[in-house]
Amino acid sequence: MKTISLLTLATTTAGCYCGAFGGNGDQFYKRGNETLTICAQGGFIMNRDSGPIEGVFGQPTPESPDPVFDDGATGARAFTLVAADDGSVMTPELGGDPWQPLVYTDAQRDHADIPCEDLPHRPWWGTPAAHMPVDTAFAIPNPDRVDELCGQGDPTPSCNIELDLCVGMQLAVGRDGSRSDGAFTINYGVVSGHWYTADGKQTELAGMYTADGVLTTTDFYGGQGQTRWTRIPPDPTKPVAGCR
Repeated sequence: MKTISLLTLATTTAGCYCGAFGGNGDQFYKRGNETLTICAQGGFIMNRDSGPIEGVFGQPTPESPDPVFDDGATGARAFTLVAADDGSVMTPELGGDPWQPLVYTDAQRDHADIPCEDLPHRPWWGTPAAHMPVDTAFAIPNPDRVDELCGQGDPTPSCNIELDLCVGMQLAVGRDGSRSDGAFTINYGVVSGHWYTADGKQTELAGMYTADGVLTTTDFYGGQGQTRWTRIPPDPTKPVAGCR
């Protein structure tokens, strides 16, 4: 197993753009019924059995051994890419089976490049990896409301603690009708933030936001474990409360 750098991807995706055929700089892989296209302009399309993922890739830091691929619509980390000596690639977060390279004719490559050409028209295209593309709300159960109503799915907001990450990089925590504000950073799914309680105490938060809609952070309750925040499905008619 070996690592694959952005320089390697740039070299292998910088094909000739002359002539009648497109897609000369793209890379194509297959794993069972699933396909992965790494586009020359810095995007990707993965068609999985569970559904498609589109986004961009890059390297979080110069020391990062492998390129990281972000879900463009959410800003969450989708997977990392690790190259094998036989030309296949691995995506450890998505299972251990390798992706095998596909060899296309010029015409096949040109046709397979069409989704890559569409990516720059997505609303999230051009959003830096260090920014959230959309206001996003997460929730965990409120330990102060472990009662019958909340257990039955009562929609009362006090049943949950809400964490809001906003496009403007502000952060808000809502609990029992009160709200604490702060700020955060994100870089290829790695989240680090803080907020201030009513008495002025600063509380830290750090974790990883992944494409399954889960933000796994240091323990919100102050313990040594982890807290799994679940993304609240967006509602176009209801803006994220802490981002208004």
